Amino acid sequence: MLRLVIVVKWEGRAILANSDKYIPGLKKLADIIHAEGAKAVMQIGSHRGSADEEDPASPSGIPHPFAGWSPHFSPHPRSITAADMEEMAEEVGEASRRLMEAGFDGVMMHCATGYLACELLSRRFNKRTDEYGGDLKGRAKFILDTIRETRGKTAPDFPVILRLMGSDRVSQLGDSEGWGAEDAVELCK
Repeated sequence: MLRLVIVVKWEGRAILANSDKYIPGLKKLADIIHAEGAKAVMQIGSHRGSADEEDPASPSGIPHPFAGWSPHFSPHPRSITAADMEEMAEEVGEASRRLMEAGFDGVMMHCATGYLACELLSRRFNKRTDEYGGDLKGRAKFILDTIRETRGKTAPDFPVILRLMGSDRVSQLGDSEGWGAEDAVELCK
Protein backbone atom coordinates (compact mmCIF):
# COMPACT_ATOMS: atom_id res chain seq x y z
CA MET A 1 0.00 0.00 0.00
CA LEU A 2 1.27 3.45 -0.88
CA ARG A 3 1.73 6.13 1.77
CA LEU A 4 -1.13 8.34 0.68
CA VAL A 5 -3.51 11.05 1.67
CA ILE A 6 -1.57 13.19 4.03
CA VAL A 7 -3.97 16.02 4.46
CA VAL A 8 -1.66 18.50 6.16
CA LYS A 9 2.00 18.00 7.00
CA TRP A 10 4.33 20.29 8.89
CA GLU A 11 7.53 19.73 10.84
CA GLY A 12 7.25 15.96 10.43
CA ARG A 13 3.69 15.85 11.78
CA ALA A 14 0.60 15.17 9.73
CA ILE A 15 -3.18 15.20 9.83
CA LEU A 16 -4.29 11.95 8.23
CA ALA A 17 -7.54 10.94 6.57
CA ASN A 18 -6.57 7.54 5.21
CA SER A 19 -8.63 5.49 7.68
CA ASP A 20 -12.09 5.76 9.26
CA LYS A 21 -10.37 5.68 12.66
CA TYR A 22 -9.39 9.35 12.10
CA ILE A 23 -12.98 10.59 11.64
CA PRO A 24 -13.56 11.39 15.37
CA GLY A 25 -10.38 13.50 15.56
CA LEU A 26 -11.17 15.21 12.27
CA LYS A 27 -14.66 15.95 13.61
CA LYS A 28 -13.12 17.66 16.67
CA LEU A 29 -11.03 19.82 14.35
CA ALA A 30 -14.00 20.72 12.14
CA ASP A 31 -16.08 21.56 15.25
CA ILE A 32 -13.34 23.87 16.59
CA ILE A 33 -13.15 25.68 13.24
CA HIS A 34 -16.94 26.00 13.06
CA ALA A 35 -17.12 27.26 16.66
CA GLU A 36 -15.12 30.29 15.57
CA GLY A 37 -17.53 30.98 12.71
CA ALA A 38 -15.36 29.76 9.85
CA LYS A 39 -15.89 27.14 7.17
CA ALA A 40 -13.63 24.09 7.38
CA VAL A 41 -12.01 23.15 4.07
CA MET A 42 -9.11 20.70 4.15
CA GLN A 43 -6.38 20.50 1.54
CA ILE A 44 -5.58 16.98 0.37
CA GLY A 45 -2.27 15.98 -1.17
CA SER A 46 -2.07 12.55 -2.74
CA HIS A 47 1.67 12.30 -3.44
CA ARG A 48 4.53 14.79 -3.48
CA GLY A 49 6.00 13.36 -6.68
CA SER A 50 9.77 13.55 -7.07
CA ALA A 51 9.87 15.68 -3.88
CA ASP A 52 8.40 12.91 -1.73
CA GLU A 53 10.95 11.98 0.94
CA GLU A 54 9.73 8.39 1.40
CA ASP A 55 8.73 7.40 -2.13
CA PRO A 56 10.14 9.80 -4.74
CA ALA A 57 8.22 9.10 -7.93
CA SER A 58 7.50 11.03 -11.08
CA PRO A 59 5.41 10.38 -14.18
CA SER A 60 8.39 9.14 -16.21
CA GLY A 61 11.23 8.75 -13.71
CA ILE A 62 12.60 12.16 -14.70
CA PRO A 63 14.13 14.04 -11.76
CA HIS A 64 12.86 17.52 -10.99
CA PRO A 65 15.25 20.30 -12.11
CA PHE A 66 15.73 21.23 -8.45
CA ALA A 67 17.20 17.76 -7.72
CA GLY A 68 20.71 18.29 -6.43
CA TRP A 69 19.94 21.83 -5.28
CA SER A 70 17.55 20.76 -2.58
CA PRO A 71 17.53 17.66 -0.38
CA HIS A 72 13.76 17.48 -0.97
CA PHE A 73 14.14 16.37 -4.59
CA SER A 74 15.53 12.94 -5.40
CA PRO A 75 17.90 12.67 -8.36
CA HIS A 76 16.49 9.16 -8.99
CA PRO A 77 12.67 9.08 -8.68
CA ARG A 78 10.91 5.91 -9.76
CA SER A 79 8.27 6.00 -12.49
CA ILE A 80 4.82 5.96 -10.89
CA THR A 81 2.65 3.11 -12.17
CA ALA A 82 -0.88 3.29 -13.53
CA ALA A 83 -1.95 1.01 -10.66
CA ASP A 84 -0.43 3.46 -8.15
CA MET A 85 -2.43 6.32 -9.67
CA GLU A 86 -5.67 4.33 -9.67
CA GLU A 87 -5.12 3.50 -5.99
CA MET A 88 -4.33 7.12 -5.13
CA ALA A 89 -7.44 8.44 -6.91
CA GLU A 90 -9.59 5.97 -4.95
CA GLU A 91 -7.89 6.84 -1.65
CA VAL A 92 -8.36 10.58 -2.21
CA GLY A 93 -12.06 9.90 -2.83
CA GLU A 94 -12.25 7.91 0.42
CA ALA A 95 -10.38 10.62 2.35
CA SER A 96 -12.82 13.21 1.01
CA ARG A 97 -15.73 11.07 2.17
CA ARG A 98 -14.20 10.86 5.65
CA LEU A 99 -13.69 14.63 5.79
CA MET A 100 -17.31 15.20 4.75
CA GLU A 101 -18.51 12.71 7.40
CA ALA A 102 -16.34 14.52 9.98
CA GLY A 103 -18.17 17.76 9.21
CA PHE A 104 -15.77 19.54 6.89
CA ASP A 105 -17.40 21.92 4.45
CA GLY A 106 -15.24 21.01 1.45
CA VAL A 107 -11.89 19.72 0.24
CA MET A 108 -9.14 21.28 -1.84
CA MET A 109 -7.07 18.92 -3.97
CA HIS A 110 -3.41 19.91 -4.13
CA CYS A 111 -2.39 19.68 -7.80
CA ALA A 112 0.33 22.31 -7.72
CA THR A 113 3.86 23.22 -6.57
CA GLY A 114 5.61 20.27 -8.16
CA TYR A 115 3.51 17.54 -6.56
CA LEU A 116 2.82 14.43 -8.65
CA ALA A 117 -0.40 15.82 -10.14
CA CYS A 118 1.49 18.92 -11.30
CA GLU A 119 4.33 16.83 -12.74
CA LEU A 120 1.78 14.73 -14.64
CA LEU A 121 0.39 17.85 -16.32
CA SER A 122 3.79 19.07 -17.50
CA ARG A 123 5.10 17.79 -20.83
CA ARG A 124 8.59 18.36 -19.39
CA PHE A 125 8.13 15.60 -16.79
CA ASN A 126 5.40 13.47 -18.34
CA LYS A 127 6.79 11.45 -21.26
CA ARG A 128 4.35 8.59 -20.74
CA THR A 129 2.87 6.73 -23.70
CA ASP A 130 -0.03 5.16 -21.78
CA GLU A 131 -3.39 6.74 -20.91
CA TYR A 132 -1.68 9.11 -18.42
CA GLY A 133 0.49 10.80 -21.05
CA GLY A 134 0.35 12.48 -24.42
CA ASP A 135 -2.27 15.16 -24.93
CA LEU A 136 -3.82 17.30 -22.19
CA LYS A 137 -6.66 14.81 -21.64
CA GLY A 138 -4.13 12.05 -20.93
CA ARG A 139 -1.87 14.21 -18.77
CA ALA A 140 -4.92 15.35 -16.75
CA LYS A 141 -6.38 11.83 -16.37
CA PHE A 142 -5.13 11.35 -12.79
CA ILE A 143 -6.64 14.66 -11.67
CA LEU A 144 -9.94 14.01 -13.46
CA ASP A 145 -10.11 10.45 -12.06
CA THR A 146 -9.45 11.82 -8.58
CA ILE A 147 -12.25 14.37 -8.94
CA ARG A 148 -14.58 11.66 -10.27
CA GLU A 149 -13.75 9.38 -7.30
CA THR A 150 -14.32 12.26 -4.87
CA ARG A 151 -17.59 13.26 -6.50
CA GLY A 152 -18.77 9.64 -6.34
CA LYS A 153 -18.11 9.42 -2.60
CA THR A 154 -19.33 12.82 -1.40
CA ALA A 155 -22.60 14.73 -1.52
CA PRO A 156 -23.42 16.58 -4.77
CA ASP A 157 -23.22 19.94 -2.97
CA PHE A 158 -19.90 19.17 -1.21
CA PRO A 159 -17.35 21.66 -2.60
CA VAL A 160 -14.32 20.16 -4.33
CA ILE A 161 -11.69 22.81 -5.04
CA LEU A 162 -8.71 22.24 -7.31
CA ARG A 163 -5.45 23.98 -6.45
CA LEU A 164 -3.81 24.33 -9.85
CA MET A 165 -0.76 26.29 -10.97
CA GLY A 166 -0.55 28.41 -14.09
CA SER A 167 3.08 27.35 -14.55
CA ASP A 168 5.33 24.44 -13.62
CA ARG A 169 7.84 27.12 -12.46
CA VAL A 170 10.66 25.68 -14.57
CA SER A 171 9.37 26.47 -18.07
CA GLN A 172 9.84 29.76 -19.86
CA LEU A 173 6.94 31.69 -21.38
CA GLY A 174 5.95 30.01 -24.64
CA ASP A 175 7.91 26.82 -23.81
CA SER A 176 6.01 23.97 -25.45
CA GLU A 177 7.70 21.34 -23.23
CA GLY A 178 6.32 22.47 -19.88
CA TRP A 179 3.07 23.60 -18.29
CA GLY A 180 1.91 27.20 -18.64
CA ALA A 181 -1.05 29.48 -18.13
CA GLU A 182 -2.56 28.61 -21.52
CA ASP A 183 -2.52 24.92 -20.52
CA ALA A 184 -4.21 25.70 -17.19
CA VAL A 185 -6.92 27.70 -18.96
CA GLU A 186 -7.53 24.84 -21.40
CA LEU A 187 -7.77 22.29 -18.57
CA CYS A 188 -10.29 24.45 -16.69
CA LYS A 189 -12.57 24.61 -19.73
